[in-house]
Amino acid sequence: MLQIHRWFILVGIVFIVMICLSVDFRLDRLDSIFVKWKQEFLQKAKLQGISTSTLQAFDLLVKVPDKSILVQNNKDKNEVHSKSLVLTSIGKEVSLYLNDNLTLKAQLYYRDNFQKLEKYATEYGVAPHIIVSIFALGSEFGEKLNKYTLANVLATKSLVGSDKQFYEKELISLLKLVDLGYVKLPVKGDKDGTFTYLGINPSAYLYYGVDANKKGKVDLLSNKDDIYETAFYLINQLRFTHDIPLGYQVATNKNVSGYQGIKFQRSIKEWSELGVKNTNRLPYNKDDLNSIASFVAIDNNSGMLLLDNFNKILKTNNNLSKSVAITILANNLSEYAKQMAFKKLILQDNQPKKAKETVKKTKLDDIPVEKRLKNFINIK
Repeated sequence: MLQIHRWFILVGIVFIVMICLSVDFRLDRLDSIFVKWKQEFLQKAKLQGISTSTLQAFDLLVKVPDKSILVQNNKDKNEVHSKSLVLTSIGKEVSLYLNDNLTLKAQLYYRDNFQKLEKYATEYGVAPHIIVSIFALGSEFGEKLNKYTLANVLATKSLVGSDKQFYEKELISLLKLVDLGYVKLPVKGDKDGTFTYLGINPSAYLYYGVDANKKGKVDLLSNKDDIYETAFYLINQLRFTHDIPLGYQVATNKNVSGYQGIKFQRSIKEWSELGVKNTNRLPYNKDDLNSIASFVAIDNNSGMLLLDNFNKILKTNNNLSKSVAITILANNLSEYAKQMAFKKLILQDNQPKKAKETVKKTKLDDIPVEKRLKNFINIK
């Protein structure tokens, strides 16, 4: 009996070793494939006008594919484009991006920067709560500008990603940003290929970045004027349909389990007939029932109906879970903005000075996370 037990242990050890050797073999093989890909990429980049100095810097920086991205690429089923299909719920992934603390931070940011946000909102015709949501999920308002070497992330995804051509174009855009002097290698980004205060793709930075101070450079990592101007300009140029949200949080049932994913599109009225019910504090607009929406499950009992505006956000970051988190937060901030009683308190001179100071001095640490989000500040 003991010998049989030892035999099973031995077989198990051999099996694990074989798996490890197999993985190492595949990674070694992938390294050689990567070298060939990089040589071809450098030629393409040169033909697209990337300078020799930038190409040399890239060549020295990116030697092998990022192994952590390779592992993540196998697990991440939610990194999709607007025409892809999602077969599983994304609640766990969304919760990694959005939590109560970040929601409270976003509300405080909205409050403390209200006048500046309103100024840009009036100029560009863009709802401030969408911009604040992008700032929050993009980098937590500049606090988390990510840790991955962006050039390596994009190069790895160009080799094995779900959309190789897309990421290769994004890598070209990044190198163009380097040539322009907007960023320097090795610039840091997220594992989904986004970066900056806004958490956007390099191409969005390249094509929509605004030099607010007319200094000959667009800085979306630290220059607040460039960041604000670019954020509002970007959403404006994406041709958002105003007064329509990114999406609605809904309750669901088994009738819609076979229809989820960005690929399946129906009117909100048709989704309602399938049993999808709006659970958001944000009610359907009267014109929304005929709007086309896609359904994505958050868990077994809830999900999101995503409208056309959502797809425009998705194009800037290519990350479904992050975009859904932006949508949920934007809905929360939209409701929050409507019941900002203290908004008038800040703007009106005839209000008691003590009440004004109460509003301005409220800090995140003073607010219990479990306190109801929509009424987290009481002014008497």
